[in-house]
Amino acid sequence: MGYSVRTVKQALRDSRDDFFFRTALLDARYLCGSMELFDGLVHGRAKESHFRDMRKFLEFLEAHIAKRHARYGDASYILEPDIKEGNGSLRDYHCVQWIFKAASLNPKAGPVASCLSDEDRAEIDEAAGNLLGIRFLLHEVAGRKTDRLSFEYQRPLAERLGYRGNGNETAAELLMRGFHCAALTVKSISGSLRSQLAVDFGLGKRGSCPTGPDFRHVNGLISFVDPGSIAVRPELLMDIFVLQSGLGGVLSSHARNVVRGSLDLVDASRHTDSLKKGFIRTLMGRHCLEALTAMLETGMLERFIPEFTTIRGRTQVDVYHTWTVDLHSVRTVHELSLLGQEVPEIFGLVRDRDALHLAAFLHDIGKGYGRPHAVIGASMARDMAVRLGFTEKNADLVAFLVHHHLLLPDIAYRRDLSEEKVALECARIARDEQTLAMLYLLSLADSRATGPRAWDDWKAMLLRELFTKSLNSLQRGVLRDPNTMIVLEERWSGLIREVQGGRLWVLPQAYVIHTETGLIKRHLRLSSGITSLDDISLDTLDRGGHTRIAVITRDRPGLFASLAGIFAMNHLTIVSAQVFTWLDGIAVDTFHVIPPWDDYAHWDRVKDHFKAACAGKLDIARGVAETKPLRKESAMTSSWQPRVAVDNAFSDFYTLIEVRSPGRFGLLYRMAREISSLGLDIHRAFLSHTGDPCTDVFYVVDELGEKITDKGMIAKIEQGIVHALT
Repeated sequence: MGYSVRTVKQALRDSRDDFFFRTALLDARYLCGSMELFDGLVHGRAKESHFRDMRKFLEFLEAHIAKRHARYGDASYILEPDIKEGNGSLRDYHCVQWIFKAASLNPKAGPVASCLSDEDRAEIDEAAGNLLGIRFLLHEVAGRKTDRLSFEYQRPLAERLGYRGNGNETAAELLMRGFHCAALTVKSISGSLRSQLAVDFGLGKRGSCPTGPDFRHVNGLISFVDPGSIAVRPELLMDIFVLQSGLGGVLSSHARNVVRGSLDLVDASRHTDSLKKGFIRTLMGRHCLEALTAMLETGMLERFIPEFTTIRGRTQVDVYHTWTVDLHSVRTVHELSLLGQEVPEIFGLVRDRDALHLAAFLHDIGKGYGRPHAVIGASMARDMAVRLGFTEKNADLVAFLVHHHLLLPDIAYRRDLSEEKVALECARIARDEQTLAMLYLLSLADSRATGPRAWDDWKAMLLRELFTKSLNSLQRGVLRDPNTMIVLEERWSGLIREVQGGRLWVLPQAYVIHTETGLIKRHLRLSSGITSLDDISLDTLDRGGHTRIAVITRDRPGLFASLAGIFAMNHLTIVSAQVFTWLDGIAVDTFHVIPPWDDYAHWDRVKDHFKAACAGKLDIARGVAETKPLRKESAMTSSWQPRVAVDNAFSDFYTLIEVRSPGRFGLLYRMAREISSLGLDIHRAFLSHTGDPCTDVFYVVDELGEKITDKGMIAKIEQGIVHALT
């Protein structure tokens, strides 16, 4: 709340250069005081040219809206939206009101109000009222002014508003579904109005595109030539989105209202070949993002694919996902379209591209129906593919892709790719080159559409490595990778030639094959000063979103658990680890970690904590317990119970322990400490603490370096870890 004291003349003069002050004067209303003074302001406002110049007003308004949307994001789809300033927020509703008020001051502006139907007006008023109610209550729950609907406030807000979970969605998820639908209404109606007025007042791009006899594509707006013909030709309802997907542009406000008013025709014509083929063409168009989003915002998508209703506005409560499930699905199709230009050599392996695009669109459809969503979604996707006219063979392919759309990421991020058995298993499941390429492209598109925390160069490298090795297995049919021995011989030759001092004998073969020559030389140099148990060297490298940190010290029981605890105390999230012990007792443990903030530089604290623990001055268990988690680590809740699975089949050398559990601060430390207490050595770890549930995979051996095969010991491992986490 702000105020100022001005004369009427000063107020009108200042509004010429201050656009937001101008909008404040548009909102002026009489509260008390001199009515004569207020009337003077109102009459003076109507005479000022900068209030009556509708074209200039819209130009300024659009510039400010573009900046605001870029800064605050899309409130109708992102998971922690800004209620006041985001795209689809209360501010966009205010913009609609300002447009009408500005138009009322200029008789030459034309019938601006007619661009919105009575139905549009009622819907946007109701949606804005819902957003305003949530905003007021958010301030009360937070105890301060805040407009970001963060995860930590969603649950208490839902409870205050009377939402109750239904077994498939929590109360908070139901609240956010309603919020996103309301924000989408504001975004869609306000955006359509502004697009129409931009053309009417000569803003934006000019020109037309050839569209055939049924549509116009003028100045970026798409409209029907004869809306009345839709009653006898309902396929036009799909054709307008086919056109948008191919040429780009936006639907005119009139076309949008025509589509919304004709949705009942879709129910009777959904099974016609023209609509089925049109939908597939929309999925595969260059501008599929714009077209599918328009289908979503007009209700066309839900009418044509009724199963989509359950994921409309549905939230995905983790720090990976940026968008709601519906828009994430749309953006996955968009990312797949971009990949066609970026990796044409891989797309060249795909013959059934319509099946790939449909699988991308439907890959998360099962999230509206329970868990496991990939299994549920596969069955649904097959039925929908058949309904859309796919052959039985291609419908099975769509179902297979949906069922296994997480196969490559799960293996790439949670398994040791240096083991040939990993790539062979991936190739066995994929069965042929086309299916493997489709799974890889789907994994890329899905990851890129999820959000920046789900995708970076490191993950791209792992996924590409798995795909390349699996493709090599399919193409050559070999059980052994001949490059392994070649790489090993080259590294030994280089080390013998470049390293002086005779310490190469301490390096185990497994370490050499897993580590680049340059890093081996660095580790040898850093290890030269390691003599006692409290000596430690760190080697860090920023890899864009992740930091690789090699910890070099003398090996001892429980070292991995101690380091996991120290990292937790410093809010460093471990995503993977490789553990090697040289023949002279030096441990080289390499971790990929996510720092708590972008410019994190407090690596010396890790050293200090380690030395303090070695000297008996730091109790790591107590330190972890007393460390307060960051807000983003504790804002989400989970209904998952810990589950532990022990597997001896996936690796030739190690026993795999896979743990699924709800996210909690210090989780990895508790697991690692329990594994260590059982006399097991951790050699690899692949960790994901950002989803629900968290999934961690440990590669372990017993004290003799052997796999764990005793059933009693396996049961003890499972029970011990579950007990440590509950």
